[in-house]
Amino acid sequence: MQGENKRGMAILSLMTGILFLASSFLLFLSMSSKEEEKPVLNSSASAAISPLLLDGETNRPLENAVVVIPETGKSYKTDASGRAADIKVPVVPDSRFDAVYKKTWGEITIIAYKEGYKPYLLLYTNVFSGEKREGPTLYMYREDSSAEPFAIIESPSRFWMQSLIEKYNPY
Repeated sequence: MQGENKRGMAILSLMTGILFLASSFLLFLSMSSKEEEKPVLNSSASAAISPLLLDGETNRPLENAVVVIPETGKSYKTDASGRAADIKVPVVPDSRFDAVYKKTWGEITIIAYKEGYKPYLLLYTNVFSGEKREGPTLYMYREDSSAEPFAIIESPSRFWMQSLIEKYNPY
């Protein structure tokens, strides 16, 4: 019975990975159409971001990788240094925390693809109005490695976290 459970869990894990890759690929195809691309989110505030994609084992830059920013409705290619050119992104603050402790930045999503590598998904990437961010650095791993596709959540700023902790500290 225990062997059947392990096999069932392995099949479920494999199917989840296949569904993730298929949905990522479909998103990429929809973003790559030649039709005029329109931003998903409009904001009067904007920032710039320049992601760097590196091979996770060798630290070598990944040229011609694709960076998708769903909030812009566009995809971008990396150059020989593994960097995507400056990407203008909307800054839409997360209002869920307004009543608790207001966030002063926006958050975007970054999805990275490179042929022969597992997709990389970075959620809640911090962007500040009027500022340019060099990075973040995304370490991608070859499909033949044992690593699962990456889905990472970026932490809020340290200052905000410390302020939130201090605000509610009972001592």
